Amino acid sequence: MKFIGVACRKNIVPSPQVKGAVAVNLFDVTCMEALDAVLTSNGYAWEEKNGFIYVYTQKELALMQAAARTMQTRSF
Repeated sequence: MKFIGVACRKNIVPSPQVKGAVAVNLFDVTCMEALDAVLTSNGYAWEEKNGFIYVYTQKELALMQAAARTMQTRSF
């Protein structure tokens, strides 16, 4: 991930649960395509927020997204 961050000039912040090394060859892909390919195939996910790319396990991201949802009641 460090290589992708440097090559794309992006700030990438992994969660403590994200570990491991991956060897890949990337040609003619965007930074986002590279992140999707490398992370998804290894059980990770990412989101971009406020100029940072945060990398989580897929379970962590799903839990965070579920917690961010709020139920609303509206009367018409």
